[in-house]
Amino acid sequence: MSDATLAGICCMPHQTSPEPYSFEMVFSLDHSIHFHRPFRADEWLLFHVRTTVSSGARGLARNEVFTLDGSLVATVTQEALIRVPREIAAEKTDYAGGGFDARL
Repeated sequence: MSDATLAGICCMPHQTSPEPYSFEMVFSLDHSIHFHRPFRADEWLLFHVRTTVSSGARGLARNEVFTLDGSLVATVTQEALIRVPREIAAEKTDYAGGGFDARL
């Protein structure tokens, strides 16, 4: 298991097209993992990953880990600092229209 992809999940709500933006900075501020019950890491696991909030240059990603029988065995969270290139932030200032949030 790894939290390598969680910080990138925080960037996804700010994409306005299928092409990913090149974020200048994506840094982990903190992360945690909570184990709820014993499980085998060498068996199939389902990872349900989402960002619960992403605004004000920060994002919080949450990963729930389930076994094949549907048991929740672990929860992983990571808070990230995200910044977009200034050129993109200057171009994407459509707050009311649901577009890119240049305040990141």
